[in-house]
Amino acid sequence: MTVDSGAPASDKDQPAHQVGAPTPEPPPDAPADDPAAAEAHDKPNPSSKTTSPDKNRTPDQDDEPAGEQTDSAPVAGAKPGGVKRRRTASMKVSRPAAEPADDAPPRAELAPPHRILDSAWAVRTEEFLDSPAGTATLLGTAAVSLLLGPLAIYSVFAVVFIFRRPLRARIARLPLGPRTTLGILIVLAGLTRELLTWIAEYAQGDDQTALLHPQLVPHLLITLGIYAAWAVGWGVSLWWYNYRLGEALIIQAVSGLVLENFGQTLLAGLSTLPQGIVLWLYAMAVSAFTLGVAWLLATDKLDTLRERDLDGALRYAAPPLLTGVALVLIFAFWLRLLNGLHAIPEQAPIRERPFW
Repeated sequence: MTVDSGAPASDKDQPAHQVGAPTPEPPPDAPADDPAAAEAHDKPNPSSKTTSPDKNRTPDQDDEPAGEQTDSAPVAGAKPGGVKRRRTASMKVSRPAAEPADDAPPRAELAPPHRILDSAWAVRTEEFLDSPAGTATLLGTAAVSLLLGPLAIYSVFAVVFIFRRPLRARIARLPLGPRTTLGILIVLAGLTRELLTWIAEYAQGDDQTALLHPQLVPHLLITLGIYAAWAVGWGVSLWWYNYRLGEALIIQAVSGLVLENFGQTLLAGLSTLPQGIVLWLYAMAVSAFTLGVAWLLATDKLDTLRERDLDGALRYAAPPLLTGVALVLIFAFWLRLLNGLHAIPEQAPIRERPFW
């Protein structure tokens, strides 16, 4: 038989569903509870807040429906933050995205939009050339240009444009700098142009040719100095500026009108106007496509260069000016060296002595 003393029952004697309910004030003569426990009891339990299901819930938490309050009371002496959850494999730690380096220029600065080259018409043209119909058009025009003497270099340009992506990916793996790569490719493209021109002249068999020398080897030796001057002029320009393919083609076309054949093409067009305009357009196209072959192959290398001045006053004048200066200095020295070594034989009909 138990005697009811009238005192409130402790938490241990209360039923489970009453655990955590507020208890009446203790009588004055009752000893005070632990202050830490009382403070922990007065603060709300963080685990009793409404939670929403998320992917970071542990299997134990999945058994507990969302919005249900926990029945566990705070333990005396424990931190108010509640029980710390153990990290599981499903919990992902979000990290801030890596910010670009301070010295890295923004992407827009590396490739500024061009009102002509980035226009809708230019974009549609490039998309057409990458289509099967565009490829067929390029191959057809390339076949026709093979019969047009120096303009046969367009055939090489068209083929390189069609296969430009795999070709320039291979060029990008060469252990050479971008300017050196472009310079070597300019010389190779120029010699290829001269070889195709010589083949057309040999097929015609005329005694008077448009070559600097009727024989193939001396002609290639002479023109080597010309395209070396092109390489130096563009390489030096790239120290201050960077150019896109369209810009390079336009600059080279205009400068080629003056520099091709040391200005003889310009004078010949002036003396035969208005028919001379066709000769000018012909010389501009030949000069632009020669540089275009090298530029297409070196595009991935050239993309690693950064502009030092995007809107410089000499941006478009630097390549022709530097190429002209290099042409005067390098070609003059190269021609004197060849003559001193007796590497240039006397001229003869092309059919009589084709190579030397």
